[in-house]
Amino acid sequence: MRLLLTCLATFLCMYGNVGLAAEDSHLFTESEQRERFQYFIKNLRCPMCDNQNLEGSNSAISTDLRDELARMINDGQTDQQINEFMRTRYGNFIFYNPPLDRKTLWLWGVPLLLGAIALLVVLRLVRSKSHLTETSVSAADRARAQRLLDQQEAE
Repeated sequence: MRLLLTCLATFLCMYGNVGLAAEDSHLFTESEQRERFQYFIKNLRCPMCDNQNLEGSNSAISTDLRDELARMINDGQTDQQINEFMRTRYGNFIFYNPPLDRKTLWLWGVPLLLGAIALLVVLRLVRSKSHLTETSVSAADRARAQRLLDQQEAE
């Protein structure tokens, strides 16, 4: 039952009101407040939808979060206070770009580590192939190859 509800919620988030962006009905007294609001709704993820920001989601929770965000901005809260509120309530999942801390270090470190390992493997392969020279083939093998080539031409 829980899986069915999750699938239904995901479907509604992704395909409900396709092509309609969330309407911005929030009033701000200053253009800076509007810019901050736009920044946040573009950079905060909908907690219910799959990989959709607050701007593009019409889910109930996104609507509530946009309203809460507008209230916090109108109340004069700083970006740090808003980020901390979102992190406390929803965790780092809410951010498209999670901050670098002890818990997310692996998220940033593993791709770098894998890239370094891949680079070392490629360098080792290139280095090992560059050591292969013509002198690594013995004279007997060279003579045998020449006989085979001569035999091929004769046929």
